[in-house]
Amino acid sequence: MIKGLGAAMVVALVLTGAAIAGSPTAAQKAEFYEACAKRSDAALCKCKAEFATKTLDERMMGYVIGAMASNTPAPADINDRWNDYIVGSTRTCGSGI
Repeated sequence: MIKGLGAAMVVALVLTGAAIAGSPTAAQKAEFYEACAKRSDAALCKCKAEFATKTLDERMMGYVIGAMASNTPAPADINDRWNDYIVGSTRTCGSGI
C-alpha cells in the first residue's frame, strides 16, 4: 500500500513538473515581491510572494515574474498550469481589485 502511494506521488510530481524543476530561489521571491509591489499593495504582494514560493517551481516562477514585469509570453506547458496558480493565489490572498 505504501509503495503504491509513493509511486502515485512520484507520477503526480513528474506530471506537474515539480520533480524536474527546483523550488524558487530567495532572489526570485524578492524579485516577485518587487514586481508585484509596482502594481499592488505590500500586504497583498507579501501574501502572493509566499504563495508563489510554496506552490511554483523555479521555472514557472520566472515566467510569472516576467509576466508582471513585461508581459513575457510563457510556453504551453507553463500556460497549462497558469490558471491553477491564479485561482489558488486569489483564493489564498485575494485579488487586490
